[in-house]
Amino acid sequence: PGVCYRIYSQEQFNDMDDFSTPEVSRVPLASLLLLMSSLGVSDVRRFPFLDTPPEDAVENALLELKQHGALTSNEKLTALGKALANLPVEVCLAKTLVVGAATLPPHKLDSALALAAALGIRSIYTTRAHRDFECENARKPDESDHGDPLTLLSLYCAWLREKRDTRGGRAWCRRRGIEEQRLYELTKLAAQLRSLLQSSNLMETPEPESMSSAERALRHGQVKQLKDARRQFKQKAANDLKGKKRLKMSSWEIVDENANDDEDIDIRDVEFRLTNDAQRIQSLIAGSSASSGRDLVMLKLVLCRALYPQVAVADGFNHHKSVAEQLYHTWSKPFVFLHPTSYFGKQSKILQLTEADILSDMRELNAVGYDGKLPVSSKHQILCYLSLLETTKPYIVNSMRMPAAQTLLLLAHSIDTNIGFTRIVCDSWLLLEFPFPETGLKLLMKAVKLRQRWDALINRRLMDANPTKSVESELEKQKHQKISYEEVQHELSCDMSSYMTSEVYYTIKRLLPGDLKVLYCGNDEAHPSIDPNPFDENFVCRPHEKKGGVYVTDNVVYNCVVDSVWSGRNYEEMYNIPWTCPKCELTVCLSPLERLHHQQFTCSLKEVKPKEDAPKTSREMKPNAKEYKCETCEQTLYLTPVEILKHKKGCKAK
Repeated sequence: PGVCYRIYSQEQFNDMDDFSTPEVSRVPLASLLLLMSSLGVSDVRRFPFLDTPPEDAVENALLELKQHGALTSNEKLTALGKALANLPVEVCLAKTLVVGAATLPPHKLDSALALAAALGIRSIYTTRAHRDFECENARKPDESDHGDPLTLLSLYCAWLREKRDTRGGRAWCRRRGIEEQRLYELTKLAAQLRSLLQSSNLMETPEPESMSSAERALRHGQVKQLKDARRQFKQKAANDLKGKKRLKMSSWEIVDENANDDEDIDIRDVEFRLTNDAQRIQSLIAGSSASSGRDLVMLKLVLCRALYPQVAVADGFNHHKSVAEQLYHTWSKPFVFLHPTSYFGKQSKILQLTEADILSDMRELNAVGYDGKLPVSSKHQILCYLSLLETTKPYIVNSMRMPAAQTLLLLAHSIDTNIGFTRIVCDSWLLLEFPFPETGLKLLMKAVKLRQRWDALINRRLMDANPTKSVESELEKQKHQKISYEEVQHELSCDMSSYMTSEVYYTIKRLLPGDLKVLYCGNDEAHPSIDPNPFDENFVCRPHEKKGGVYVTDNVVYNCVVDSVWSGRNYEEMYNIPWTCPKCELTVCLSPLERLHHQQFTCSLKEVKPKEDAPKTSREMKPNAKEYKCETCEQTLYLTPVEILKHKKGCKAK
């Protein structure tokens, strides 16, 4: 009760705008433009807005949609864009759901749903969460050193376990500085997203779990008690409205954290238990937790693919700075800070290289001719973040750490290499240098093959979810019917986990505008086409118009990066050293690409021919067969002891 007046000074009043800023000029436009494209708006730039947004905001939103694969280069809606437009969350979070639906098995999809919902709601922390040491200490067992998104997921699973084991949850949240209302919102949003995926045919609708007669009777009694509690709460609230309201003189009161909250009816807990029984809570806990290392790797990759290119690389001088002064650089904005309330804002040492991580054996580096000053290590990391928050400083919000080279080669939109694959540029802003021969080529080849399989799996899911049938779609479905989703997902997850944990030594560097001017060869030199293509046999190589080099896939350009002194010397030495093929034992001087071409095509053809033209006297696959040279017919055979006796008799008879 009462009236509140807010008083401004004359200077503040004069500085105020005549009207508030239109919402279309304040919010990100990616989701809006995607929805407009799905509704049939061909050119969003010419759309007659009531309040026209800035041109830069429209162009940045269109660029973001192209980077996420929702629009083609001609700004036409893709199949992925149609699926993203049906989900009422940010584009990156919607992509998390779509990619997760295609990549993760059904029993682990709840983790992607809970993660997208946790990042899509307001912060779950209260104002005292990061100021009270007791709250921080209470949250430490559930914090994840992988980053803030995994910490949110861990806290949500811990809250679900508290709900399963006890009747309360308010005291648990209060001790940790968590707003329980946000966790209820998270659960509802995850359920809504699940129903949207099911209605879009991106997720199969599970059959209702059967219950025994005793379980049905128990659940019926629980529902009856919960409905009675809800009715009592509403009746009490109606009676309270009739009474008079008086303001309290003091807003300060002592709260006993160990007090029992069961005396007051928590209507939010009642509503939660009406929609989620004990069996459903247990399934949420099992699905939302990343129990094994492989599940955690795949969940991080799904989120990182949805957020890319929102990645940040550490400044080269961070090891000389304090925690508050740690600087990072992103693709769109350099010199940003870690948010002080984030996990890495408090534990930044986990992102820095230690002396044990850096390759200190100079004899190995000198042997390959590397003379760079950057640290050579296999533990370089990048941060994948949800958004940038600009207050007094630009901050990274909701960040997660990933292996640098493996993530960049798997997710980069454009990859440029030199002739020896020792210098690889990702998206024209990060340079990876691999001092040891063939390590960069092998890692890039694995990344290209995994990305092709991943894209095929996502396209298969989108094609199966499309209700409109065509001849091409039906042929594709018949082609993929032989292998189930579960088999493809399991094989991909195993290979992805092995790839992400591979140990490769390299350096990483952020490229400046001056570096880009002298980085590429240009289109002055003629580059021969590569046929057949070892990266993708169905892809026709073509030259790049500006950078030079040759496209070997849609996003990989070969031999367009200028060699440095050490990389050029490394390539010449490697080219002149005789190389022995491990398959056919051929010794010859070949370049890295020629070696790859020889192993994939020349050796494979040699292996097929002997099997086709093999004579009948070749070795049979019997465990007791052994080599036998017949003196009579002068043949070398592989026979069992019984067959040797038969052969001797036959030769003597002849």
